[in-house]
Amino acid sequence: MRNPVLAASLMLVLVSAAAAQTQTASITGRVTDPSGQVIPGAQVTLVNEDTGEERQRIAGDTGDFVFTALQPGTYTVRVAAQGFRPLAPRRSDARRLLRRSGIS
Repeated sequence: MRNPVLAASLMLVLVSAAAAQTQTASITGRVTDPSGQVIPGAQVTLVNEDTGEERQRIAGDTGDFVFTALQPGTYTVRVAAQGFRPLAPRRSDARRLLRRSGIS
């Protein structure tokens, strides 16, 4: 059994549909171990801290995952995989990033 903590590198991607004036964001990432090896099959959970909504994805063969059509808000990402300790929660604030990108 491996004890290293999982790492998840996250990148927030902002998308705006100008015609409908809707604002959504995406969170993408890759699950790796401390040495940088990808962890396929890891369970990634995204929690909207404002609403409590949870979404789950399974990391693909390259360790990648994506959550799309996210409303502005603060999100916590949790990652779990067999043989690893769970990744401590990591928060991402989509509202702040939308404001920084000039979208209000």
